[in-house]
Amino acid sequence: MMEDEFLDPESSGWGHGDEFGFKQLVLMHVSRIIKFGSVELRGGYETNKAVKLGSGIQGYMKVYIPDSREMLSNAIDMLYLIMHNKFDDKIKKEIEEINKLKYKTKDEKVVVKKQLLQSLLDFLDRLNYLSMGDTTE
Repeated sequence: MMEDEFLDPESSGWGHGDEFGFKQLVLMHVSRIIKFGSVELRGGYETNKAVKLGSGIQGYMKVYIPDSREMLSNAIDMLYLIMHNKFDDKIKKEIEEINKLKYKTKDEKVVVKKQLLQSLLDFLDRLNYLSMGDTTE
């Protein structure tokens, strides 16, 4: 009888290449944030989608379209949570100032979260996580 093989994600090389570590996790999440931020930021809503039920019968199914502002804000918050134990004093002070900002609407929240994202990206740049290698202009 053949037993199932257990692959330890820490040693099996899942992800990109033979390594998957903190840097890859952060960069994958930054990529996801870029994707979320590259669409129209709008509120969530329900819509009806036409579906075939078989035998030529057509019906409708309610579909919820998520609030893309919340998706972006939540993704930025998660990046913060992933990175917070690596912070230096400079970013800690920046984030402290950003956390003092108040918002009343989801649109204002996105503006504040983008400021947080900018600080996080600046921090990643200081760590050389965002280096582009040899670039010529």
